[in-house]
Amino acid sequence: METNMDTNKEMQGPMQILLVEDSPGDVRLTLESFREANPDVRLHLTPDGAEAMAFLRREGSHADSPRPSLSCST
Repeated sequence: METNMDTNKEMQGPMQILLVEDSPGDVRLTLESFREANPDVRLHLTPDGAEAMAFLRREGSHADSPRPSLSCST
């Protein structure tokens, strides 16, 4: 049985997640959790909101950044 997640993965490739976090410990914990849960997830890190906005706007060093994946379940 094919789920929406299976279809989305085939169409979009790996899930892209933007993590905005300034705590190295929390970043490490999140990275480890995603690595265990789903190694296909691509986690992108920014330390603050200003850098996150640059990532989302693809400004400066983020010019080639992917768009984060968005999903909704009901």
